[in-house]
Amino acid sequence: MLYFFHAINDYANTESPFRRVILRTLAYYDIFKYPLTEKDISEGLSLDENTANEYRNTLDHLTKKGIIYKFGDYYSLTNDERYVHQRIKGNMRAGQWMKKAHRFSRLISHFPFVRSVSLSGSLSRIYRRRPDIDYFIITEPNRLWLARTMLVGFKRHFFLIHINTFVLIILLILKIWKLRKRTSLQQPRSKR
Repeated sequence: MLYFFHAINDYANTESPFRRVILRTLAYYDIFKYPLTEKDISEGLSLDENTANEYRNTLDHLTKKGIIYKFGDYYSLTNDERYVHQRIKGNMRAGQWMKKAHRFSRLISHFPFVRSVSLSGSLSRIYRRRPDIDYFIITEPNRLWLARTMLVGFKRHFFLIHINTFVLIILLILKIWKLRKRTSLQQPRSKR
């Protein structure tokens, strides 16, 4: 495998400036057996009309030389069309999981001290048969462990009770917490 990457680097350093980008990008995603479209490969490149033509020509050249393989709209370093079918099926399944992930992201975003919720893990890569949904959560300063404790506690209850009941309980607790927060801000504290 190491020889393969050295060969890619040696070949990528010649002629077209896009060879290195194309081959390195495909090499990374090939580890996950995830073929890419032309658009996927060029994501992050600033292509005007001239460079877009040179980019497409480089893709065509690499395909004709047998360095990369093209199956329909997908490119890969591996000559195996099964990976394209796997990706298409995986992306369709991930669409269903993504709805669930967005629903829980919105729910988590309403927890106390949570500022931001992002997806991570295999679902962000949109591929696996049964992806894990990992959340990257940013909290208010000095509230990480408190927010984590609350989230872990609710997650444990989630596995013990039906999802609709879980959502209702969380919404009720959040309403109570927000109401208490609002009323504590309005009422001055008594001095003892």
